[in-house]
Amino acid sequence: MMRARSRRRRTRLAVTVVVLLSVGAAVQPAGASPRQDPGATDTTVTPAVTEPPAATTTVATATDPAATAPQPTDIGAAATTPTTAAATATGDGAAAVTVASSSDQPALLQQAVDKANREVAGLADQLTAAEEADVQAREAAAKRDQDLEAERVQEEDLAKKARSQADEARVEGDKLAKSLKNADEVRVGASEGWMTTVGKLRTFSVAAYVANSAPPGLPTLEEADSLAASRRREFLRSSGRAHVTRTREAEAEVAEAETTVADLAKARSAKVDEEQRQLEIESGHLGKAEAVTDERSSAEQAELTRRQSAAEQRLQVRKDLERANTIAKQFTGLSLDQTTAINGEPLLTGEDLSRWFTADGRKANTTVSIQELTNLYVEEGRSEGIRADIAFAQSILETGSFGYPSYGQVKGTDNNFAGIGACDSCTNGFGFPDARTGVRAQMQLLKIYANPGLTAAQFANPKVRWDPEKLGVRGCCPTWKDLAGVWASNTDYFSQIQTVWNEIVTWVVKDYVLS
Repeated sequence: MMRARSRRRRTRLAVTVVVLLSVGAAVQPAGASPRQDPGATDTTVTPAVTEPPAATTTVATATDPAATAPQPTDIGAAATTPTTAAATATGDGAAAVTVASSSDQPALLQQAVDKANREVAGLADQLTAAEEADVQAREAAAKRDQDLEAERVQEEDLAKKARSQADEARVEGDKLAKSLKNADEVRVGASEGWMTTVGKLRTFSVAAYVANSAPPGLPTLEEADSLAASRRREFLRSSGRAHVTRTREAEAEVAEAETTVADLAKARSAKVDEEQRQLEIESGHLGKAEAVTDERSSAEQAELTRRQSAAEQRLQVRKDLERANTIAKQFTGLSLDQTTAINGEPLLTGEDLSRWFTADGRKANTTVSIQELTNLYVEEGRSEGIRADIAFAQSILETGSFGYPSYGQVKGTDNNFAGIGACDSCTNGFGFPDARTGVRAQMQLLKIYANPGLTAAQFANPKVRWDPEKLGVRGCCPTWKDLAGVWASNTDYFSQIQTVWNEIVTWVVKDYVLS
């Protein structure tokens, strides 16, 4: 932004000096001539009073709409602390990693790109291995489930077979029970018949002897004493023989019935035992089938847990891979030259910027922490499509590393990070209600400068202050180089931003290479 400078103003307010990581010494921005303290080290820079360079370009005029736009002040480069020109990192048992000289930024960037590409390759291999391991684990789980299912089916089939045999034994046992009952009835009948036969024979014998009459089939006794005696003896012998025969026959029937009963009882007992044994076998197989079912259920739950864990691990690897790819692309586009556009996605993260800022103990005199502020830069830059990481380097230059020196027109509480509205004829710059609005104002103003034909409706967020259509500077500066003599009257404005940017990039790249 063009700022009018009075050439009568002969002293320039103290300027902090950017110290390049590349050479480890203070680099003097245009128009600045810092005075070194003889007693200080080469990393300590004291403010100096110098004569500002004369403005060489006048873009905004009183009749130009841009003349009413806020004009940021032209302040010097930020004070920083140099780092060593080269470094070597060693780990436990690891080979030394030699980092390229900071003065050779292309070599440093190439080292970072190479490391990122190695990380990409390693993560790609890790992802492939994880996916292959997952496939193998799934196949093993499917085989295990198949085997367990086959075992369960086998156990259930054996249980069914045992149940069938138990049922057959029970049926046979029931039949034998009926046969046993019938045989027992026969045995009882035979015993009763035997007792009846014995009783009848005895009755007949006694009756024949008393009544002198023979049982059927025997001759009648004679009354003669000798004959009677003889007949009586014969009768008795015959009765005895008949009694013995009938008794033996009855006894044989009883014995046969008892044998039949005993055999049937034994057979039935065997069937009962067989039924019980088969039921126990069935119970055993059913227990095994249930155990197999439980084992499969537990295995399936474990497999589900494994899959979830594996999926989370693969997701993390994919995120890491995406990050590594982004880093590889990031390092290939970090160079800031005369063709670098203001429009674009930030390549450095808020964490990159805040870590660089705090690495040398800088303190931000801002309303929010530097971590929150750098995140706001990235968020707002992405919203408006502005290289917010380079805009952050611009703010380092404009605010004296967010130190807001007391001699400036802008204070830390103004949330003004680009000297917007500050000029020689102004008493102070613009103030914004909060840090986000201040960052948004810078992004929107840069968007106006970079894009011809821009309208307020094309802002990602409600406009902070300006209607692009009313500013003559709309579309005047598509590149960062074009800001020199326009955003600031200093024609070295771009090179000063470039100096800060190169320091940030060198630190970020070296930090990554050594990590």
